[in-house]
Amino acid sequence: MTVFSKAGLRRRLAPGLALSLLCIAVPAFPHGDEDHGDAPIATQGPLASAGGGRLELATPEFALLAVADSGKLVLYLDRTASNEPILDAKIEIESAGRKLQAKATADGAYEATGNWLAMPGKHELVFTVEAGQVNDILIGTLEIPAPATAPKASGLGVAASAWTWGGIAGAVVIVGAVILLRRGRRKIEEAP
Repeated sequence: MTVFSKAGLRRRLAPGLALSLLCIAVPAFPHGDEDHGDAPIATQGPLASAGGGRLELATPEFALLAVADSGKLVLYLDRTASNEPILDAKIEIESAGRKLQAKATADGAYEATGNWLAMPGKHELVFTVEAGQVNDILIGTLEIPAPATAPKASGLGVAASAWTWGGIAGAVVIVGAVILLRRGRRKIEEAP
């Protein structure tokens, strides 16, 4: 029966322990098609869009931001030169023979509602703006994305990737190393 000293036991277990720690402390690698924050996106407030599209247009007179969400189009109209909101404008929206009148809201924006604004795809929009003595036409394409589908769940309830299994294997190695260390200590203490 071989009895190891504490130093000998540590020398024998150190490489295995170091390897198991490396298995757990792996660096993060790029994966999937997730957006990791490279593009700035409005996530709160009136400019956030929960699945709709956005359109920004400008002429020498007007700057228009259109945000579509669930069949509603919210418009923000400003003067290009001063960025001052225009509160008393008449805005007509036309697309593929359909016309909508935007109505002013209490917060200084304009709203228009239409079923076709909820349909995914590209919509060519023509905005006719009348504000006081100034009239202008703004034209642009609003793209409304298709609704996102929920990811499929794996049989385990979580995504079981190679990294997950590697982490589990590393944990097993660490538990095994701890058990061996404890057995070694008991043998040293029991030795005559």
